[in-house]
Amino acid sequence: MFKCPYCSEKEYPKIDSLRIHCSKSHKITSKQMYVDVVLCGIEPKCKCGCNGEVKFLDTGRGFSEYIWGHAARVPGKNNWGNNEKAVEKSLKKRKEMIESGEHKPFLLKETGKYWMEGLTKETDIRLKQMSDSIKNNEEEIKTRSKRMKENRLNGTTVTLKGDKHSQWKGGISALNNYVRNNKELYQHWKYPILEKYEFVCSECKSTKGLEVHHDKETFSEILRKIAKQNNWNENFSTSFNMTTISNELINLKEKIANEVAEYHIAQKVSGIALCNICHDKKHDKKSIEDEDI
Repeated sequence: MFKCPYCSEKEYPKIDSLRIHCSKSHKITSKQMYVDVVLCGIEPKCKCGCNGEVKFLDTGRGFSEYIWGHAARVPGKNNWGNNEKAVEKSLKKRKEMIESGEHKPFLLKETGKYWMEGLTKETDIRLKQMSDSIKNNEEEIKTRSKRMKENRLNGTTVTLKGDKHSQWKGGISALNNYVRNNKELYQHWKYPILEKYEFVCSECKSTKGLEVHHDKETFSEILRKIAKQNNWNENFSTSFNMTTISNELINLKEKIANEVAEYHIAQKVSGIALCNICHDKKHDKKSIEDEDI
């Protein structure tokens, strides 16, 4: 028998009968009634450990054990998540779909824009929750940072470029910034140097704001040389930041960026890990943006 917890006077042989009574007499939802009567007021959470809310099915089946997809997080529960070959194959396929444009992560089908475009934590509750979840939590910050680096290096997260990037403004970024953000330069030159120094500033031992300092041949010298080899000055001598853009300019910037990255890797350009404060002390960091090349 099931006794009504809200009036404590009536009993019903079936929980569905109690559900109907609670709905009509007390305006109580089936979910709340099930929690109060069957689960003694304790609503279950996802069993993967994320503490997220699971879906209520009905009074006969109760709640789902996991949030959709979270069962794969549990070792032994879903073999896919523990099958290295399957994971590797999946990541490879996902990367191919992103590069071909078949899959566009975070892109809303309804608007064709990225869901976070134009939003801030002051205007969107999701961004605020994400921010609050890691605020003042150094362990969480380190975990997220490590995961993001690994995902970019193994191709799980593809670096979006050009008009595929949420902050695309038509290709007007300076050549200097464009080249410094080259994926190959980071992956095969910057990252190995940071790893060599164990992600610690070589002078003050700080772990924050790390950069790679060219201690012999400067980045400015390398970029100026390669840019001139590609006739950058002859074709676009007026400004780095141009109000009008062309495919020719975008392709040339990409070509120069790739050649600069290849030069660093092939010539094993010397560099040391420094935090941004120690890096500033090394030189005034005058950008080649100030020069016409």
